[in-house]
Amino acid sequence: MIRNYFTIALRNIRQNPLYSFINIFSLAIGLAACMVIYLFIQDEKSFDAFHAKGDRIYRVDEVQSFPGTNVQKVALTMPGMAPAFKADFPEVENITRFMNRQKMLVSKGDNRALIPNMAFVDSTFLDIFDFNLLQGDRETALDEPYSMIVSESTAKRFFKSTDEANGQHADARGKRMEDHRYYGRRSRTISHEVRCIDLDGNGSGRRQGIQ
Repeated sequence: MIRNYFTIALRNIRQNPLYSFINIFSLAIGLAACMVIYLFIQDEKSFDAFHAKGDRIYRVDEVQSFPGTNVQKVALTMPGMAPAFKADFPEVENITRFMNRQKMLVSKGDNRALIPNMAFVDSTFLDIFDFNLLQGDRETALDEPYSMIVSESTAKRFFKSTDEANGQHADARGKRMEDHRYYGRRSRTISHEVRCIDLDGNGSGRRQGIQ
């Protein structure tokens, strides 16, 4: 039975090559479009999906509208909005601010390295996001000012092991890489407590360090 179906299909293709090509090509385009849509939706749904509170985590965007330009949404808000949201909206359980610093010069003695993907966060960051800490106490990891959490690979660039890195200090100097001016119009060297964190995952964890 199946063999007859294939025979009839091949016969129709030979007799109507143009019509068959249009049908097969359209089917291929439709299947490819479905695959692309499926992969896109799967990627969007997997973003930060490993966090236990993922269904309650929201990012606040800013809607920008300037004369002569189109309205656009950007992942940017003013620093004062976070405490204002917490104070004015009782349904907001917790907040954290996140500022991407891109690259920072980190040093430990004579060992220096330009570490990419650094970020400043609030002390509540680990209360919202469930990143796996390899060393240290997540409840107090960011409580002290100027404390730092780094990835395992970054810790091993300055220390022999993650165990040795935990509780140690390193110097970090913020620098704007795009215009070569130091952040805040001057160089700042701050001692940070270094802890190790597993930042692997899909989403906001693709960082080498947070502080």
